[in-house]
Amino acid sequence: MINLRVGTILPNNTQLIPEVDKCIQELKKCKKWNVTHQIARGPEISKNYSEIVDENYNHPRLVTYPYDLLLIVDSDIVFTIDDVDKLIAHDVDIVSGCYTDRTVSSYYTAGYFRQNDQIAFFQKPSPPDNLASIVKKNIIKAKTGLQVIDWAGCGFLLIKQKVLKTIGFPWFLIEFNTINNEGDIQYLGPDAYMCRKAKQHGFQVYLDTSVVVKHLGVDPD
Repeated sequence: MINLRVGTILPNNTQLIPEVDKCIQELKKCKKWNVTHQIARGPEISKNYSEIVDENYNHPRLVTYPYDLLLIVDSDIVFTIDDVDKLIAHDVDIVSGCYTDRTVSSYYTAGYFRQNDQIAFFQKPSPPDNLASIVKKNIIKAKTGLQVIDWAGCGFLLIKQKVLKTIGFPWFLIEFNTINNEGDIQYLGPDAYMCRKAKQHGFQVYLDTSVVVKHLGVDPD
């Protein structure tokens, strides 16, 4: 049986939103996988993600990766067992479901790297039955099915254990890079950092556009 760890980050002194907790409890009851849930709390997001990977992240010799697959789920993402089943069935290195980006509702939190690690977002189909056909700056036109991408957010992200073991600590970091002669700064979040590091080690990142999960506070009720 596959050992599946679900990891969630929460602010200090908070509990899971009941709707999200229900999803995780239902998943733990599922007989398809041996499911455990790891919660990390605090303001240091890279540290929290590392704690989800392994509680002993700051003691490299003690890191054991006690699971086969790691599913990172944001504390405001609502999903179903079928969503998880679809991601696992792909049997790929890293695969994300789709969820609306918090800053721009026409994007999914996933996409591609451009020059100097600038990121481009994956555009949502709009309207739903008419795929977007125009490519604008920093927008990738909507596509369907399992798509090869460069990066995905950690909202609903499945990672094989071998990926994390291979890329090694630090799995997640925040980077600020100068991208031109004018001194403009590119922010690279911990999720994009991990995906880039995985790609540098020969792993592939995918987005399953058939798996669309609900982003609380962003998607309509």
